[in-house]
Amino acid sequence: MLPPDVLDRINRDFPPADSAAAAGALEGLQEQEPEVFSLRLIRCAVHLSRGEYLALGEWIMKARVDWRDVIMAGEFDRGDRRLRNFDQPFEPAPARAH
Repeated sequence: MLPPDVLDRINRDFPPADSAAAAGALEGLQEQEPEVFSLRLIRCAVHLSRGEYLALGEWIMKARVDWRDVIMAGEFDRGDRRLRNFDQPFEPAPARAH
């Protein structure tokens, strides 16, 4: 099961019609291939897909070829400087002003 931070990010980023499918696909991968699909890798794929279900599928395929490419794209800039640490949960959504 995906942790609340990942589910929240999926629900924020993906259209309602795609969010359940995205969460289900990632949960299935985590159960079937836990040695590849760590929470870190899943967070990278969600971040990189920017709410596009087809892009999520592309990042999943890239992870199956070499998961390190997805980590590098998700956490590092082109100069190999670390920008994000997806070992840590996603930041919560900012509170909305009323």
